[in-house]
Amino acid sequence: MRKILMLSTLFGVVSLNLLSNEGQSNQAIMQINAKVLKPLTVKADKDLEFGDILPGTFNQAFSSFSLQGESNSKVRITFEGVKSEGDSFRVPLKNGNNTFTILFNCTQINKPGEWITPGNDVIELSDSGKQILNIAASTDVSRDQAPGIYSGNFTLKAHYN
Repeated sequence: MRKILMLSTLFGVVSLNLLSNEGQSNQAIMQINAKVLKPLTVKADKDLEFGDILPGTFNQAFSSFSLQGESNSKVRITFEGVKSEGDSFRVPLKNGNNTFTILFNCTQINKPGEWITPGNDVIELSDSGKQILNIAASTDVSRDQAPGIYSGNFTLKAHYN
């Protein structure tokens, strides 16, 4: 009887122990969050107009791009249709087979001495989600430049960084 009592007690302890471990598990909950950003918009505020220029003269023109999106977001800026030259970009203007080039540089309105270049191409939008990029362009038309109406263009592309 003692053996039966001992075995019964032992069986009961093992059963209780197995039952108490059976329901245990380890777990962790992972929260999922996402922020949908405002669409990023870019617009040329006006064309870059040199107006009437004379051969053999130095000329300047100014314009800007406006960007709007999510406040305080970082945005990468790239230019297409240009050739990079240090702090400036070169754009050809054409009239048939005749060409000449302009040079322009680009700065944020709140950082006038800091050029946007291929190595320095990330800007930050303001608290209101806006930024203005100033374009300053120049050209030195040669004395033998053929008369005519010359045109060209370049594209500013912006995307969230």
